[in-house]
Amino acid sequence: MNEDDIIESVLRHHLVEMDQIIVLDDGSNDRTVEIVKGLIDERMPIELIERRCVIFDESNRNTFLFDYARSKYDAAWVIFFDADEFIDMRGVGVPLRSYLQAVGPDVDGIQVRLVNYIDAASDDADEIVVPRRMVWRHKTPHDVHKIMMRALPGVTIHAGNHNAHRESGKALNVVQEPDIVLAHYPRRSGWHDIYKWVIGRLKITAAGARETSAGRGSHYIAPFELLMNRPAELLGSGYFFNPEPDLAIMERNPIAYAGGDLSFTHKTDYKMKCISMVLKYSMELATEFGHLVDTNEAVRARVAQSLRIDK
Repeated sequence: MNEDDIIESVLRHHLVEMDQIIVLDDGSNDRTVEIVKGLIDERMPIELIERRCVIFDESNRNTFLFDYARSKYDAAWVIFFDADEFIDMRGVGVPLRSYLQAVGPDVDGIQVRLVNYIDAASDDADEIVVPRRMVWRHKTPHDVHKIMMRALPGVTIHAGNHNAHRESGKALNVVQEPDIVLAHYPRRSGWHDIYKWVIGRLKITAAGARETSAGRGSHYIAPFELLMNRPAELLGSGYFFNPEPDLAIMERNPIAYAGGDLSFTHKTDYKMKCISMVLKYSMELATEFGHLVDTNEAVRARVAQSLRIDK
């Protein structure tokens, strides 16, 4: 959602290795959908599924996408990646397709780790291809895994695409591949961080107790509360907006980006985008609540009760 600064490059990068990509957009308010449609118009093998939703719901969509890829496209393997994640095969020295073709038939799934790339004050602000612009990464990948799954029937994909299980209860043979990583670009600017925190926290809270009690999006809580309660600590921090790499834990190590130049992506003013995205989502959330007031008697009764003043 709201990934118009990176969506074109991630799709072009992965189409070098993949036969088909299915994009699920759950409510972007920027040019993400426009860019994906532009690539489709160029006859790239991409399918776009739009599902506008003002709340957070990851419990079912991953398994739906897995089954959809298996049934519609007769997929042999399904590779899960977010819009800010790029497969990096340098560690194994062979293309993804060749690697998967060599996997033994007893292996059902492969887990790979994420490695975070972080923006730096030295980044070339005029470079619109994110993995060309952002070249500083953590030396050690994180202990967070994403799964590449053989397209088997009766499989449920977990939230976050971290793992999977068979609905029958029979164990899957999932192995870890330490030499493949997903290069992750979670923060392209301090302002990008801010609107992700705000929208992510509001979206999960709006989903109700089912999601919040399960701990969904817990990583948004602390930064959101800092921004809400002590905003000067962030907004007044020069380091937050112009970070320098910590050489003790980071290294300059750009991926071998394979997607070429971009046709639809514009240079992003992240500060302006932050303001726009937060306001658009807030308005969308308020509009959805207004619709509930208009159409749901129980909601109207609760609102009416809150307006009463008892002496």
